[in-house]
Amino acid sequence: MPTEKRPHIVIRNGKKKYSYTPRGRVMGFIPDTPVYDQGVHSAELRRAYNESIDRLEHQYEMMGIDPSTVDKGATIELKFRSDASVDVATLENQLSKIELLNVKLDERGKPQSAIIYIPPKKQDIISNQISDYGNPEKNKFGKPRNFKKYDKTETFETATIEKLWIDKSELPADRERPFTWEVWLRKDSFEACKKKLENFDGVTVSDHKLNFPEREICSVHCSLNNLDRIHLITKAISGFRYLPTLSGFFDALPPREQKDWSKDLSLRIVFDLTNVSVCILDTGIITEHPLLKDFVVENGIDTCEPDWGVEDHDGHGTQMAGIALFGDLAPVLETNDPIELNHSLESVKVFPPQGNNKDDHVGYITSQAVSRAEINNVDLKRVFCLSWSMEHEANPNDDPVMEGKPTPLSAKIDQLACGVEDFDEWIINDGKKRLLVVSAGNIRESYEPEQYGDINDLSEVEDPGQSWNALTVGAYTDKTFTNDPNYDEWSPIAKHGDLSAKSRTSVLWGESYWPTKPDIVLEGGNYLANPAKDYMEAHPDTSVLTIDKDRLFSCVHDTSPANAEASRLAATVMAEYPEFWPETVRGLIVHSAEWVDAMNKKQRSKAEKISHLRRYGYGVPQTDFLLNSFSNRPCVIIQDYLKPFGVSTSKSKNIVFCDMNHYVLPWPEEQLREIYDKQVKLRVTLSFFIEPSPSERPPRTKYSYASHELRFKLKRPNEPEDDFLARINSELQIDENNEESENIKIQIEDQDRWILGPHSRDRGSIISDIWDGTGSELATQNMIAIVPQVGWWKFRNKFPNKENPRYEQQVRYSLILSLITEETIDLYTPIVTKAKIVITV
Repeated sequence: MPTEKRPHIVIRNGKKKYSYTPRGRVMGFIPDTPVYDQGVHSAELRRAYNESIDRLEHQYEMMGIDPSTVDKGATIELKFRSDASVDVATLENQLSKIELLNVKLDERGKPQSAIIYIPPKKQDIISNQISDYGNPEKNKFGKPRNFKKYDKTETFETATIEKLWIDKSELPADRERPFTWEVWLRKDSFEACKKKLENFDGVTVSDHKLNFPEREICSVHCSLNNLDRIHLITKAISGFRYLPTLSGFFDALPPREQKDWSKDLSLRIVFDLTNVSVCILDTGIITEHPLLKDFVVENGIDTCEPDWGVEDHDGHGTQMAGIALFGDLAPVLETNDPIELNHSLESVKVFPPQGNNKDDHVGYITSQAVSRAEINNVDLKRVFCLSWSMEHEANPNDDPVMEGKPTPLSAKIDQLACGVEDFDEWIINDGKKRLLVVSAGNIRESYEPEQYGDINDLSEVEDPGQSWNALTVGAYTDKTFTNDPNYDEWSPIAKHGDLSAKSRTSVLWGESYWPTKPDIVLEGGNYLANPAKDYMEAHPDTSVLTIDKDRLFSCVHDTSPANAEASRLAATVMAEYPEFWPETVRGLIVHSAEWVDAMNKKQRSKAEKISHLRRYGYGVPQTDFLLNSFSNRPCVIIQDYLKPFGVSTSKSKNIVFCDMNHYVLPWPEEQLREIYDKQVKLRVTLSFFIEPSPSERPPRTKYSYASHELRFKLKRPNEPEDDFLARINSELQIDENNEESENIKIQIEDQDRWILGPHSRDRGSIISDIWDGTGSELATQNMIAIVPQVGWWKFRNKFPNKENPRYEQQVRYSLILSLITEETIDLYTPIVTKAKIVITV
């Protein structure tokens, strides 16, 4: 490969906008057929409904609650037929303020029950609807009135506190033992609830809440019985679960104290000052360490609580700072070359010296830390490094608890990345979009070496690693050797280039809707197995070397150092290309990643491809390709906007897909035809940030977690432009009517020429794939489209208000494309010439 490094090519103003026009329903459907005698079923439902209301009064008496102190509304559960497919959105009534609180899904992902809140003096609305359903005279179009709601409803029940449990682990049997709960509340109810509970014995409510479009989330410390009383009094709880506990930090391994190496390194550092920083959100850092003190920005050290202090009480934050600045210190110390640094460090302490953050939501503390850093140094561009995760509560069946679903912490990170601020107006500030880099999490319990691989696949990524917008980092290793004679008979757990022994994956999430995590993997060290193969341990020779709180150096391993290294790479890109958005930096890191060594296995089936992605992400970032283009590997960057939704021009005034952008790519056709029969690859990466809306409702409905999604579509070889655009428009029509992109029929030629293909790759807010073909084929594939997908913006047409609804919002994205060939040919210069680009760095 040619070795001359060139800057990436940035294309501006090259898009063509194509407005999507819906043409009505294009797919047939099977009509619902009534299964009940509507008169009989209506009477049964009415009886069950009335009993559910009456049972509330009985509960007040049983719990010793004064009825005059309670919210007079009701929370009622509807249980659905097992063979029914229910549109739970029909249960809400905005005019009457009847609200959908919680939906339970069966193993097929279909709603099996739903809980609604009925405001005071509105109970008769449901009763009247049931009566209309049972009245044949009110049939409409050959079906009972309110058919979609009540023909599929088996019965009503009072929504007790147990029915609001949203975790897979079991509720505690001891109802008097206090726990700290994560409590999801109806919107705008936190302050009123907190006031009602001020004098409530045995109950502590967090001072702060997390704000989302549909929910407020706080922590409450009390017994289950007291939580039951709170539910009955306020009718505000939409769901609750245990508040997860924080992960333990790594113990320092024996240091290699070599002061002369530290002095030698200090003399070789060349610092080219930029306005880029890595901000360590951790246990603080020791600023007087000789390898750190010159690289911490002025006013760059802070803490979320003054009582905590700013110094590192644990050592973990200082270790991460060393890697975020230098990377793995072992090769840095061994060389005699100058070490160029172009970014600095900040630190905001987010963990207390004693105890943990259980009494206050870590999401709130994280957001406060981000704000403190930005206020202290308003002109800095920064990467936020979160090299920690939250442990899941174990449950008796060892079933996965998260399964990729959002939590308050992961949703808060998505919100911070998206730039959501001013929660009265719910403004999205593109200038406040952020790059947050988070760990996939570690397997903390010990296991026998022969379980390696299987146990990684069974250990799911921890909170907040499932965040859509964060760059989530797992660990792999190249470290398989030790010089220690005491370990001559020991063997490495992971092969060269395979997953690090304690790194978690999202393999258990399977083909679910939730994003592929981790996004990338970086060096996390290895473990050694004893000769009997019944025990393993970390060793300094197979760990990552960094600086230490109390000594000069220490060794770390697992996903924390991998995450800090990813933060360092991101800061390096920001310093090299200051115009790049956070979405672009994240996208470029993924775009440069490759599966290496033991990862590089052939996957044939969709399931194999998805498992591979969920184990290794997109692989290991390659620094040369991250920062540079080459003559036979040019990289084109497009940063652009798209308006995914708009108002239909029809009488319905529905919210429909609005625009898709497409680009005529400046491919060097003449040069590609010169290598007409040689292999040429096209790597495409699309990166965008979504606005989160966590709730207990099903993810693949109009109440989707993501505000919107985007996908890319490539023109086929020799396909005319008009045919390409018509094909994309047709696929959008299918998606418009079904609200699920999975219903789009992918053509075989679109699926097979990609390494992954749309069925395997199209999840989350960062998508990358490689098209593999010949020069002659790629010469005519010179057009790509960015198309919108369904999200909750499409259905909440009055959020945040009628005057400025979200469906009018434009969204940012970064599209990154690379041509890759092993042939000695210049593809870079013709692209620059054809696009009339002035290269700037």
